[in-house]
Amino acid sequence: MASATLYVDVECYSPLLDPDGLIINDPDSDPIKVLSGWVDITSDIRITVPVNYSTGNPNNDIEARVADEGILRLAYDNSIGNSAGLDGLYSPDHANADECFVQNQPIRIRLVSNAITYYQWRGSISTIEPLPDSMGERVTYVEAVDFMRYFYETDFTNVNIQTNKRDDELLTTLLAQLPYQPENTDFDTGNDEYSYAFQDETTGTSHIISVIQKMMMSGMGKLFVRGGTTYSETLTYINRQSILNPGAAVAALDNNMVGLQLIRDDSSLIKKVSVVTYPAQIDATNVILWQLNTPLKVDPGTSKTFTMTLRDPNGRATKVAALSLVAPVADTDYKFSSVSGSGNNLNANLSFAYSDGTNSIDVTVTNNAAVIGYLWYFFPRGKGIYLYEPVPTSKLTGQTYGKTLNIDMPYQDDEIVGTSIASLYSGWFSVARSNITSCKIIGNKSDALMTAALTVQPGDYVTIKEDQTGIDTGFIVNGIDKELIPIGDGVLVNATWYLTQAQIVTGFILDTSVLDTDLLGVS
Repeated sequence: MASATLYVDVECYSPLLDPDGLIINDPDSDPIKVLSGWVDITSDIRITVPVNYSTGNPNNDIEARVADEGILRLAYDNSIGNSAGLDGLYSPDHANADECFVQNQPIRIRLVSNAITYYQWRGSISTIEPLPDSMGERVTYVEAVDFMRYFYETDFTNVNIQTNKRDDELLTTLLAQLPYQPENTDFDTGNDEYSYAFQDETTGTSHIISVIQKMMMSGMGKLFVRGGTTYSETLTYINRQSILNPGAAVAALDNNMVGLQLIRDDSSLIKKVSVVTYPAQIDATNVILWQLNTPLKVDPGTSKTFTMTLRDPNGRATKVAALSLVAPVADTDYKFSSVSGSGNNLNANLSFAYSDGTNSIDVTVTNNAAVIGYLWYFFPRGKGIYLYEPVPTSKLTGQTYGKTLNIDMPYQDDEIVGTSIASLYSGWFSVARSNITSCKIIGNKSDALMTAALTVQPGDYVTIKEDQTGIDTGFIVNGIDKELIPIGDGVLVNATWYLTQAQIVTGFILDTSVLDTDLLGVS
């Protein structure tokens, strides 16, 4: 019987000290705290409560391309039996509370088997629930979330339209907006270079995760957080080339799983595949993208900021973004006067600053004069990007009935890519297929299964053979749930893989007249 040993580590925030050992404070006189390194707290984990954690995405539909927030659940010993011998050590409001035990404290899970350390999960504590009653269980339930939380919680702001960028480059741009960075990144080179990206985003109302979902649909890639033997947290982008041609299987199951969920029903029948791409129209010259309708009063020596939501001068596009804005020219673009509604005697005393942004731009104006001024005329110019009519492409699969598979590719402006994707999926669904959603293994049943349970990560390619159902094919692992149950000196490792059946493709037609022997979109 194979075995694994569980370790739970946390990081503590400690005051930053100067060379003399004195605490360094921030401008608000609060101590500046830094992470002091990982500390093993396994002895304080209640072994009577299973440790559960998830990574990736548990779905397998066409839009399941971005990981959900990974969740960790476990319980701390809040009695005198813990390492400090203190009741209430893991009750944040208790006098005995551990000062390091706080929300957002980093935490990770590692399993050791055959002297190899497998980092399984990493995140930060989000929920702390100490049970009341000093004569009761005296346990604190803890929930933590992985790095994906920052994509889900962070607003899309202060990012300009991106031109001629790939998915990996766009991800790097978005990462810079987050309050924290991952321990490690591993990005494939994107298969497509989008002429324009982010042009349809509304600054301040979109979350970064929604932008990433559009990117992954546009290039048919996937984004996950993975563990490993070197890093506990690697943000990983997999392009469609890696998905369509994944190489050797990371693990191979042969009738040794304990559960395989599959069904063949009408919901998996596809009659038509519809793909939509979005060519954008760009201004060749500068045009007026907004106008000020009410005079703006600006006191002497002060600044005012307002937001302009760009518009299509032709009135056709509902969403307009600025590829560029020109510095306002006096009398041509603006008039600033000591009189509201007329004049330009203070033009030379007004300065402008534009924020970064897509369709909504913050404008800050500063009155450098010694008198009150009125910005009464303002018609900013620039080159706009407009989303007009999308380009749909449809392909019949040959099935007599079934639903339509809709694939929306918001940043994909190459119609040939859209046509090729439609051809790929219409061929794939030309025959009826069972929908295999998940597979469960118990790692302790053999060394091979333990290696599979500890090694396989979201995005990996695995093969599964099961004689009773006749399944014998390859899958991409989209998500993973694990349950660790203490047994003896180790843990029972139950792993559930959420699966998407692999579509192995080494070459196909890019359009109706050109046979491309390479992968879609890869020259």
